[in-house]
Amino acid sequence: MISYEQSKIWQRPWVMALTLGLAVLAVVAWWQGADGSSEPNATTQQTASAVRGSASLPAPETLLTTPVPGDGTRPPDFSDEEWGLLNIAARESEQPQVELARMVSYLRFQKGFAQWQALQNSPDVAARHRLAEQLLAQLPERIKHGEMGAGEINLIQQALLMDLVPDEAQRQTRLKQAQADLVQAAPSVDTTQQALESTRRNEYKRREAAIVAAYQSRPEAQRNPAQLEAALEEARRAVYQPTP
Repeated sequence: MISYEQSKIWQRPWVMALTLGLAVLAVVAWWQGADGSSEPNATTQQTASAVRGSASLPAPETLLTTPVPGDGTRPPDFSDEEWGLLNIAARESEQPQVELARMVSYLRFQKGFAQWQALQNSPDVAARHRLAEQLLAQLPERIKHGEMGAGEINLIQQALLMDLVPDEAQRQTRLKQAQADLVQAAPSVDTTQQALESTRRNEYKRREAAIVAAYQSRPEAQRNPAQLEAALEEARRAVYQPTP
């Protein structure tokens, strides 16, 4: 879903392309590999390969805590392409540096989770556990900014705690505390704003359906994907950024 609220610039498709899928893919792979098998499965190996190949990553214990350079220098754990796109997105915010730091934090969380999953068969259990603790500590921040849903966060919590706390009773106790922390971090619900967002979403879906139907009714030779995207973009702006 695309939102034109400044607080959700990271949800633009070209920013989401950098972030979506890593944590979900990694947690599914971790569950599949948590049956005690000594050999990583195919999904595990693919995820590990993707993490190693995406950019040069710091050690797990420093991955999530490396500060963003104040002079605009690209952090070592981001590729030139990633850094360029993030800076473009951040410039659309009223507070570019704050927005950039937030997006960097979110991307590092996604990459960190994939790296933690890739380390599940590593003999360096302590390093993996340090990374897992850092990931758990960041979950309240992720839900505070609305970057992840409650269901996804709950799944990640359980996966991390299964690694950290073998004892079932102790794990459930810690899970309850972690979930309480999330409830406290979650933004308060504004029913008026929710109603406005629902109205906008429904209006955009109506316009989107009409635009797509008109596009599909044309002969194939007359279909121009660029024009379709432009029409959808115009509809989005009309709904989410109406002219006063």
